[in-house]
Amino acid sequence: TMHELSLVEDLVTECRKRANGRTVLEVWARCPVSVDSGELSDNFAFLTSQPAGPEEGASLRQARLQLVTTPLFMSCPCGFEGELGAGEFAGHIGICPDCDRVAELDAALELVAMSYADIEPFGPA
Repeated sequence: TMHELSLVEDLVTECRKRANGRTVLEVWARCPVSVDSGELSDNFAFLTSQPAGPEEGASLRQARLQLVTTPLFMSCPCGFEGELGAGEFAGHIGICPDCDRVAELDAALELVAMSYADIEPFGPA
């Protein structure tokens, strides 16, 4: 969907900025459980295969996306604060299990780490 594409565009922009022209092998990112990880991976592969600006070179063309799935949490005005179960969200929309209030949730991807071709690879901290 456009939502997943937008999330990946932001992640790719941040990675290119941090890579500063260096070749990236892996990108580790936290991903809310509500986001389709297959779609994220497909969008990442598509966007990183596209020609980058001259200042960015081909820094992400070889990169693989590694996702760390995280649960969704909600704070509701009714007083509920906690993790949402499988039936309590759809995409980036959550439903409070106490009062049924509907709210938009933060569904951003969070960059955790990148491994480069010119240094030892590593995983998430």
